[in-house]
Amino acid sequence: MQISNSCEEKETHQSDRNGFIRKVYCILSAQLCVMAGVITWVKLDPKLNEGIKELYPLVMVSLVVTIFIECALICCSHLARKVPTNYILLSIFTLFEAFIFAFICAFYTAESCIEAAGMTAGVTVALTLYAMFTKTDFTVCGQLMSILCAVSFMLIIAGLFMSVNNWGNTLIAAVFVIIYGIYLIIDTQLVLGNHSYGLSTDDYIVGALLIYLDIMMLFLKLLEIFG
Repeated sequence: MQISNSCEEKETHQSDRNGFIRKVYCILSAQLCVMAGVITWVKLDPKLNEGIKELYPLVMVSLVVTIFIECALICCSHLARKVPTNYILLSIFTLFEAFIFAFICAFYTAESCIEAAGMTAGVTVALTLYAMFTKTDFTVCGQLMSILCAVSFMLIIAGLFMSVNNWGNTLIAAVFVIIYGIYLIIDTQLVLGNHSYGLSTDDYIVGALLIYLDIMMLFLKLLEIFG
């Protein structure tokens, strides 16, 4: 009886985890579709593409809103788990984030955006499959990520106060691609929940948010490199 009950508990747990994973990636897919739709809309309309470049103050407001919502969802579990509050906050975050990235893409050609999107998709699929099948536990790399965060912070400071040539900008962007690639692997394993650490099945909003941010930052840095 004990063995039978144990097997049933494992099956129930795995079923809950599978449902959680499906929910995370369904939400993530919706976010990416909204992002792609907004960027495509802007790039297909030359007047809108030029007009959005003048909306820098609104971009800064949007950035503050997205940071606030991101911190609220990640740090306040009751907000991230309360329906429909969590969906409303994530929807607002996604719309403002789409506006920010549409503004950025307005300064690049449509071909560059498509190429960066294609490369981002390829990198994302490759890293996701690696995170799924590797036996290496990236969820325990807290100290490594702290170092990488410190490096990224120093690179940002250097970019603000130093004159960096094209090669320097490319190198900095490449370092960020590596950093966010590692973050994508870690966050994917947190969603899968088959390593030392994992997200609770109630944290589907947080899981979708983390992976979404990793993908969009990869896209941004690849756009800087190849755009």
